[in-house]
Amino acid sequence: MYFPTKPFSLPDAVLCTELVITAYDMYAQWKQQGYPSPANFNWTPNGPTMSYSPPIWGQTWWFPYTLEPFAFVACSAQGNIYFVVRGSETDADWVDDLDASQTAYSPVSGYGNVHAGFMSIYTSMSTAVIAAINQALQKLGANAKTLYFTAHSLGSALSTLALPDVLSNSNFNRSKIPAFHYPLASPRVGDPDFYYQYSYQMVPTYRIIDTEDVVPDLPPSVVPVFGYIYKHVGMAVTYTAQYDSDAGNHDYRNSYYYALTNPYQPEGPIVSHVAEDAASARFLRLKKENELLKQLVAEREAALAIVRRKSSH
Repeated sequence: MYFPTKPFSLPDAVLCTELVITAYDMYAQWKQQGYPSPANFNWTPNGPTMSYSPPIWGQTWWFPYTLEPFAFVACSAQGNIYFVVRGSETDADWVDDLDASQTAYSPVSGYGNVHAGFMSIYTSMSTAVIAAINQALQKLGANAKTLYFTAHSLGSALSTLALPDVLSNSNFNRSKIPAFHYPLASPRVGDPDFYYQYSYQMVPTYRIIDTEDVVPDLPPSVVPVFGYIYKHVGMAVTYTAQYDSDAGNHDYRNSYYYALTNPYQPEGPIVSHVAEDAASARFLRLKKENELLKQLVAEREAALAIVRRKSSH
């Protein structure tokens, strides 16, 4: 596994991934408690020693429209602030993932268009994200040192959408506090206009990717039948590990965390777990959606070819 030069930091990437694991554990606790409402959810953070905000909830725009704990903000004793988001866990999350249509990026004007499914979830979270970041900044005051964004899968799309929102709409002062983004297994989020505006902010963004993981290849970079174009943000930091299943290659703990903690031998043992079959089925739906898009593109190109032939005669 090869890493960029500074300011990339492997210890920072490892710590961020440990916080992502904490975000997934937050969801596991919510599930274990029977999916309670925000007021009735009792979360005990089982992660690095830090002070944690309450869960940040998001809502999908598909039935059953449930509020889910997606994210949190944590503060370290060293003055670092972490915005952390977990990935897809419910079927509603995956339905939003599959919505490859685009919509305007609404938190800040001039940022082009982004994935409509991701934007729908982030819109429901935005106010709480800004409030949690502002509270952390107020708590640390002059001791605030660095702001980190980190996430996995769907969460990486949400953290990417959060970054311009936080830079523009929170009390975060870029001239005093640097920011970094460590997304794991991030899908494509926005169009070239979003990419250019995001890049213009010059926040170091290191997309950590298993080359055998299918999610970073979604949605397709070009969807001409609908007129959509997607472009990744940031710099790809890749490794290759094959775990014999889509879910295994995408796993935040057994693939991504293992690779970062074993960078010279990033492929570890294949680990079976109870959710493997369900996760693989969800990935199959993702693949089918991707194949459908390709089929629609081919049909559109064939139709255009017929029109061109007729117009030439």
